Amino acid sequence: MCEQPLNMPFVNMTPHAINLFVTNEEGIENEIKITPSGETIRLNENWTEIKIVDGVPITECSYTTDVKLPPVIDGLFYIVSAMVANAFKSRNDFLIPAQTLRNEENRIYGCTSLAIVN
Repeated sequence: MCEQPLNMPFVNMTPHAINLFVTNEEGIENEIKITPSGETIRLNENWTEIKIVDGVPITECSYTTDVKLPPVIDGLFYIVSAMVANAFKSRNDFLIPAQTLRNEENRIYGCTSLAIVN
């Protein structure tokens, strides 16, 4: 496994490392670990209680997109959550981990590509 090369054009805006498994021109599979940048993008949540069923509150959640976004920089991509990418579909520089890989416990341990949501 190699750590994220310094010249890689990806900024990981998620709170966890992205393990990207790619195959090079020679057919050799490499694992690239893209570490978190320390900054995240989170949508604002607004909760409203709509009723109570057998003592359990049933709520409704809406998300607002009035959050600070990183600048658009030519050639730079931001890895974000699918929720954030869906909220800002006009941002072609927002990527999500795609084609995920799962272990025997069905837990995601990596991906084979990054995707634009549209």
